[in-house]
Amino acid sequence: MAKAISCSNTTIAILVEKQSTSKASEEQFRILYGNTELVTSSGFSDNQLVEYEYCLPDVQDSVYTLEFLDNGGDSWSAGSWLRILGSEGNSVFKGAMVEASRELAYFSLFTPIARSSQWLFRRAAAPSDWNQYDFDDTSWNQVTLG
Repeated sequence: MAKAISCSNTTIAILVEKQSTSKASEEQFRILYGNTELVTSSGFSDNQLVEYEYCLPDVQDSVYTLEFLDNGGDSWSAGSWLRILGSEGNSVFKGAMVEASRELAYFSLFTPIARSSQWLFRRAAAPSDWNQYDFDDTSWNQVTLG
């Protein structure tokens, strides 16, 4: 991520970038998990790019709802958009509102291979039983990537 936010081990850091053009004071977004509101944005100013950092709860399915809102009822202005970066700095969502007053989108914070994960490897072909539960991998080399 561009900035460093410290979250607990039960939460996930995200960075939200919000670009506004005209009528930005009408624009708003919320992040939800199910019916639980996790984030509600405040008002925006015209022609600005702003960044917000949040710690979201680490939920079982890692899928969250992004709700776009426009209290003017005429959608977000052309050129306004929102992007969400995950804890590894990866872009997990980028989009703009096109519906008149309310629109939903979904994003996932699932990270199958996290930065600084530890891996085992060997410089030779793997034995045929390498995928068995009781396989002895103590002779393999350990490496941390990222």
